[in-house]
Amino acid sequence: MSQMMGFQPVTKKFMIFLAVLMLVNLASTSMCMAISTITPSVAVGNLFAVILLLFFMMFGGFLVSNSDMPIYVIWARYASYFNYAIEALATNELYDLVIIFDPIGSVPLPMNGNEVCTLGSSS
Repeated sequence: MSQMMGFQPVTKKFMIFLAVLMLVNLASTSMCMAISTITPSVAVGNLFAVILLLFFMMFGGFLVSNSDMPIYVIWARYASYFNYAIEALATNELYDLVIIFDPIGSVPLPMNGNEVCTLGSSS
């Protein structure tokens, strides 16, 4: 499946990819089960689950980039398990990958994926 998306065809990376996806699924399921135990009805439970999932997605890097977040909501980035999943998947894919940066009218420049992974670590 990950090879069809253009990811590296390495078995170890594919297993890590699957493990991260399964852990995110497990975390989401656990959160929804916890919500269902404390809400009085299905409608209220659905509302809370959607709001929490949107909150986690928004501050996990899906809707708002980590570098564009205001300083007063930066704490929400660390509360979102989606943030950790995105970082794990990006690191898994980029680690030991050689990227050829080839802009039009310029000399092709090989770039190591490890360098790309360290670019975002300072923010």
